[in-house]
Amino acid sequence: MLVWVSLPLAFILAAISTPTDATATESVTHGLKLPKKIAFYLKDESLFNDASGIILLNMAVDWYLHQELRIGQAIGNFLYSAGGGIFLGALVATLLVFLRQESFRSKYHLSAGVAMPVEVIFFLTPLIIYFLAEEIHVSGIIAVVAAGLIHNVESERSRLTNAFIFYNSN
Repeated sequence: MLVWVSLPLAFILAAISTPTDATATESVTHGLKLPKKIAFYLKDESLFNDASGIILLNMAVDWYLHQELRIGQAIGNFLYSAGGGIFLGALVATLLVFLRQESFRSKYHLSAGVAMPVEVIFFLTPLIIYFLAEEIHVSGIIAVVAAGLIHNVESERSRLTNAFIFYNSN
């Protein structure tokens, strides 16, 4: 028992050690016969749990540094950071889904060996969303997770169709 640990420091340690990350969830459930829906929800829950743990860590550090717990402000900051991250991630991801679909439909190609604009967008999407979210002081991690979920929905819908072949087969 660590009696010398203050309550704010205990919350910092808890915020660091308790969130379940997606890798841990995957390693624990690997080899188990879980229904797809349950495995999907476990993975998504662990992503949001990890991201919310980082937000709570920031709040615990603020409490530790100021030696004052401002519950109303902490709840407001959490809701703004998490809700803003979800909103921004969903908004930007929806816009990027539209841009990717339009890019697939266009006849614009680059020469062989050079990355297609769509591939560049795929690569840069998480970075753009993260830095944009952090710039407006919402959770960049939650924004990227929300955008990833929307991307997965888009991928699942178009799973049976290779968009590049479909739009460029004429």
